[in-house]
Amino acid sequence: MCFNLLSSKLLYERNPELNVAILLLYRGGLTSVLLAGYHNVHLKSLMYDQLESSYFKPLCIRVISRNLAVFALYWATKYFALTTVIMVHLCAPLVSICMAGFILKEKVTIQQWIILLIAFSSIAIMIIGDDSNGKRPQYTASAIVYFFFLLKPFALSASTMAMRTSRRLNEEVVDCYKAISLFLILAVAAPLTG
Repeated sequence: MCFNLLSSKLLYERNPELNVAILLLYRGGLTSVLLAGYHNVHLKSLMYDQLESSYFKPLCIRVISRNLAVFALYWATKYFALTTVIMVHLCAPLVSICMAGFILKEKVTIQQWIILLIAFSSIAIMIIGDDSNGKRPQYTASAIVYFFFLLKPFALSASTMAMRTSRRLNEEVVDCYKAISLFLILAVAAPLTG
């Protein structure tokens, strides 16, 4: 992840007009080709033959939420400092604990809630204090960037919760579907967005 973020930040700094959709199109295409080459003969059995019908809904949730998280991550990397991006990314486990308590009705002790409150507060203070070197978007859609970026931990948490219902599903299958769907969606969307 470190290499991905650093390389994308360098690309954005050298090419400020670079569109996020174009960057992710190339990334999704390259990842799809590498995964297909790596799995070679076993790709059909990995992605289709071993896939039970009960895994369809969790797989869709995981692929959609992870693609949203990837788009939010790379979109935010263009406009925010990497320290801010990483801090919001690290909120995902905290959001997962909150969602597990509220949605899955798992027991969360008062000490864990206090620790969560302290962790969220310290991350919020660090994010609010970060001026991103003056590179925050200054246009009307900046609220959309902030909102979409802050949804990233929730998307990752939804993916984690969907994973619980499909534990036997190989993580490589999810990665293959994620890369292929990202490439196909952006192959259509990238020319439309410029």
